[in-house]
Amino acid sequence: MVSLWDLLLLMCLVMPGMGAYGVAKQAHANWAGYGLALVVGAGLGFLCSWLAHRFGAMVFARIEGRTDVVQERIARMVYAGLGIWILCSLALGIWAAEVMLG
Repeated sequence: MVSLWDLLLLMCLVMPGMGAYGVAKQAHANWAGYGLALVVGAGLGFLCSWLAHRFGAMVFARIEGRTDVVQERIARMVYAGLGIWILCSLALGIWAAEVMLG
């Protein structure tokens, strides 16, 4: 079964590529521009999702022995932070594609 955390990590993986694709489409780039944008977006997506995965694993390992109330509170903060991180990864993908495509 897939958890909410896994789905959010998948969004973190995909969003930079979608942002880069949108920039290439808006710039009316040729096939090389689309390819460059997607390669940059995929690289940033893997990096952002790996960082989020490592951070989540570290936090969830550290809160393991605490009470349920504290665990829920920290987990909610981590999920909210991941939502913000997803938006930042989208912005990073857009910015990188704009820089690469000129």
